[in-house]
Amino acid sequence: MGQPIHNVQQDQQFSAEPPSPPSKGKKKSLFPKLLLVFGGLLASVLVVVFVLTDTSHEGHVRRNRIGCVLQDSYDCEYLGMIYEDGDYGITKDYTKAAEYFAKSCKLQNGRACEAMGDLYFEGKGVPQDSAKAAKYYSKGCELNYPLACHSLLTNIYHVELSLRLIATDIEELKMIVRQLHNRSVVDR
Repeated sequence: MGQPIHNVQQDQQFSAEPPSPPSKGKKKSLFPKLLLVFGGLLASVLVVVFVLTDTSHEGHVRRNRIGCVLQDSYDCEYLGMIYEDGDYGITKDYTKAAEYFAKSCKLQNGRACEAMGDLYFEGKGVPQDSAKAAKYYSKGCELNYPLACHSLLTNIYHVELSLRLIATDIEELKMIVRQLHNRSVVDR
């Protein structure tokens, strides 16, 4: 048998040596990368400026939507009110109102909890459910929103408020609500 044919070109192509570094004459420019970063930043700033300076009804609603996405309970609550009332050219939609009130209540907004309780009590956008209404009213009351305490007393417990409304201190109202709630749990 003869000797194998040796291919020098093939040996050079598959050598174990690392490739040589690029020549120093060719530097990569940072300009395209910087242009991309600063261009994106400028575009973001322009969008924010556009959104903040848009005084139309659509701009107002858009700002509230952005705030709600960013977990601002007041923006979520306000969107709930817009959908509940049909303001700013938005069609009334109790289901959407309930969605925004529930999110705002979860973010510890007592007024939104009370509004969510009203929707459950009246069956608007959600199934009518007095137990869920009581839950939302109670949470609103615990978050120091007096109208939630009032709604719990009048809508859920059907209490005569002529004497109860004399209690203007929120702590006293909360105590009355707890007593009525504890009494209703024991009665069941």
